[in-house]
Amino acid sequence: MLSGYVYVRSQNRTQWRRRWLELIFSKLFFYESDDDVKPLGTLDMLHLQVAGTKYGDMVSANHAFKISSKTFSIVVACETSYSLKRWVHVLEKATLTANQDGY
Repeated sequence: MLSGYVYVRSQNRTQWRRRWLELIFSKLFFYESDDDVKPLGTLDMLHLQVAGTKYGDMVSANHAFKISSKTFSIVVACETSYSLKRWVHVLEKATLTANQDGY
């Protein structure tokens, strides 16, 4: 499990939005703030890919990575390189576990 503030941008938007993310087992919850009870959205880590960003992703943020599937992608930017490494490591592990277990 992992939680914290990050900046999120979907493939259809140009603006970054600060969000509280919370990973519980194989579910990633997006909240507007850490005080919120109801999530803005949820991603099931099954069939998702977590990868670093590249030049073609048009990312104007440091410490960013991408979460994607066949139908969508979002870019997540962290405030530090440590946060980036931590999020990527934990999300990759959750994705691998979800795909192995078939959740």
